[in-house]
Amino acid sequence: MQLLCLQSMLASIVPCDLGLVGVPTFTWMRDSATWLRRVTFAGGARAVIAGALLLAPGSMKTRNALTTLVGAMIGTLFLTGSYAHAEPNRVKFPDLDKLVHYTTVKRGKVTEHIMTTPEAIAAVKQGRPAPSGTHFVLVDYREGKVHRYFVMQKEAGWGADYDARRQTGDWQFQWFWPDRSLNLSENTARCQSCHDGRKDNDYLYTAGRIAEFDKTPIE
Repeated sequence: MQLLCLQSMLASIVPCDLGLVGVPTFTWMRDSATWLRRVTFAGGARAVIAGALLLAPGSMKTRNALTTLVGAMIGTLFLTGSYAHAEPNRVKFPDLDKLVHYTTVKRGKVTEHIMTTPEAIAAVKQGRPAPSGTHFVLVDYREGKVHRYFVMQKEAGWGADYDARRQTGDWQFQWFWPDRSLNLSENTARCQSCHDGRKDNDYLYTAGRIAEFDKTPIE
């Protein structure tokens, strides 16, 4: 319960675009620590954590103990740099010429073209899960140029690569740079946590747009 309180307190000070809400507690703490490593002064980051903990419910003794524990954890991360922000997995960059651009999403200055295989489009339209071998690609454009690619790939048995807390069926997720090389500055655990909320739709956020798609990308 104390750790859940910590999560709630820190959620108000961590930038919301980190997508931390809903991440299992320990994964959330790990991602928060990664963000804090970017702060210029480690002492300042620990002070923010300490302040949040001291406001959490519970006895002063408990709060002090948690403050010491979390401070030590963060200090270790700053000193060792041992936490990898993301990891490689089995996702391969697909042949984009074989995919269908079915929707465009605009978020402020960001334009996202989302595409997938013809077989996946047919399956979703028929109310079935996307078949094994499916790729979904989100092309992130900024100022008219490709900023990065987000790729989902499904293959039979791939879910077993992760423990139950991170499984999203047999989907795996990966980020790529504009030159299509692996981008390890992004956190794939965030992708899994976010898409877990769409379990009833084969972990897809745009299944509804696929159902409406008729040759012209939906905006």
